[in-house]
Amino acid sequence: MLAALCKPARRVSAPPQHRQQSPTIMSNAVRPAEHVPVLVEQVVQLLEPGPAQIVVDCTCGLAGHSLA
Repeated sequence: MLAALCKPARRVSAPPQHRQQSPTIMSNAVRPAEHVPVLVEQVVQLLEPGPAQIVVDCTCGLAGHSLA
């Protein structure tokens, strides 16, 4: 069920005329993706896992919405 909620990320690009006007902006935008969890302590405290339980970060994409 959770897998149905997590859709593959869509690739969004600028219109062709923007790419031609600002090639340096586009070239600097290509960086490796990195996931930085920001609510680890709060989530673990809320879920209260036992000693033998495992908590898995299953966010979709890079979870940028959680930074807000």
